[in-house]
This record gives sequence, structure tokens and C-alpha cells, in this order.
Amino acid sequence: MYAGLSNYPAGVTGREYEIAGPDSEWTETKEVACQWEDDCPDFDKEIEIEMDLESYRGEWWGEWTCPTCNRKNDAQGDMSDYERDDYDRYFDR
Repeated sequence: MYAGLSNYPAGVTGREYEIAGPDSEWTETKEVACQWEDDCPDFDKEIEIEMDLESYRGEWWGEWTCPTCNRKNDAQGDMSDYERDDYDRYFDR
């Protein structure tokens, strides 16, 4: 892109998450534990659950619902948790 020929305000590149969206999106089974201490009888008990995930600039995240208390929880981590082969598969170039 040529300097000065952008419709974005100064300091905005168009590669920001709010504009460009996630680097990658996928569905995966993760081991998670409900964090609703006061409301869930299975609080902190690890279970496997399938969830939709997104990544951006080396971090991943997703949201899942506890099957016991039906409350929403967040999951997040660093893409370095993945082997290099897996990272390449999940990172759209």
C-alpha cells in the first residue's frame, strides 16, 4: 500500500483484529474445568468438551458451556501450546 493512500485513520493498518478478524478458526476437543465455584457441583472437575476456537497473533480462545450447571466459561491459551505442525495447520497464512 502506498503511504498516504489509505482510508484508515492515522495509526490504523487494517490488520487489527477488529478489522481483519481472527488469524484462524477451528473446532477442537479441549480439557476444561467449570469456574463457577458457587453454582456448579462439578466446579474444577476436568472434562473434555468440543468448542469453537479462534486465534490471533499467537493466542487462542473460545467459549464453552458447562454441561452440569449450564453456565458459560472462557478458555484461552498461547499458540505455543501447539506443536509446530499443529500451529501451521491452525494458522491461516
